[in-house]
Formats: sequence, structure tokens, C-alpha cells
Amino acid sequence: MPTTIRAMLGELGLPEPSAELLTLGEQAFGIYVTLGWESERVERITFAVMTQDPTALSVPLDPKIEQFVKSAPYTYDAADRRYVYAVTSAQRGEYNKLQSYYRWRPQMLDLMLLSDSNEDAA
Repeated sequence: MPTTIRAMLGELGLPEPSAELLTLGEQAFGIYVTLGWESERVERITFAVMTQDPTALSVPLDPKIEQFVKSAPYTYDAADRRYVYAVTSAQRGEYNKLQSYYRWRPQMLDLMLLSDSNEDAA
């Protein structure tokens, strides 16, 4: 799959992917692109991974992100915590995103086309 990701980014004119992007790209449940109003060119592409614990991912997290993970508020059972961790490739380089859920509904996994067995592997 790293070959496919490299080819995809190359066709879009985006920089060579980092090891982190390749690692997360292989685990991604979603791939998102950003388009601009001025052209049909893809401006950036994001690979998103669903995880219960971002600190357990096979990529290093910035200490500020780790602190956010520890302190983000939520309204449901801690055993059901979910995050979306993503890495984005753009012309100026890569950056990371982290989404925390304040309210989580387990049926969201079905809507996101994630089964528990696939999601827990991330």
C-alpha cells in the first residue's frame, strides 16, 4: 500500500510522504481531499484513522496532543472513547489533526462503515 499512497500523492503533485503518513495511510478508514474554488486541483489529502487511544498509534504524538487526549471532556463511558487521528499532505508539507468526541454513539461505527474488529486494530 505505501506504493499506492506514494503514487496517489505523486499524481496530485504533493510532496513525498513521511513514514508517519505511510503508516497511518495503511490503517485509514477515510481519505479526504480538499478542493479550491479557483481550480479543480486537489490542494491537500487527509488519511484518517479511528482509534480509542491515539497514544497507542504507531506514530509519535506531540506532548501537547497527548495532554489534549488526557484532558478532553466527554459524556459517555470511558471504555467507549473514540478519536479520529489524521495526517494531511499539502504543498507546504504535512500536518496532523485530532478529533475528539464529546458525545459518542456506538451506532456511529456502522454509519462510518467501521466494524468493532476493524476499528480496534487501529
